[in-house]
Amino acid sequence: MFGMVAELSAQEKKVVILHRQETMNLLGLDQQQQQKIRALVKQSARDLKALKEDTSLSEREHKTKRGAIYKNREADFKKVLTEEQWGKLTEMREAAKKENAQNGL
Repeated sequence: MFGMVAELSAQEKKVVILHRQETMNLLGLDQQQQQKIRALVKQSARDLKALKEDTSLSEREHKTKRGAIYKNREADFKKVLTEEQWGKLTEMREAAKKENAQNGL
């Protein structure tokens, strides 16, 4: 595959993680882009932590807000990357998804 995957289980499920250095290198991100990606990841981690600590929400509200955090982060990632980089990231993710499906994961 592309060499930037993380093993999530003993069955070797593949996933492309943008904020991993290896993935950023493969996409050709410059230092400024890398800093922006890392800042976005830190912010979403803070948002997710705050959400987890918010016990006033129902499970459904939690799930909806968690999904919104990830969706917004993806939109922000797309703003940082060039069109070519975003296309390559999308291809890498699709290849990992296809490989997982072929392996029954």
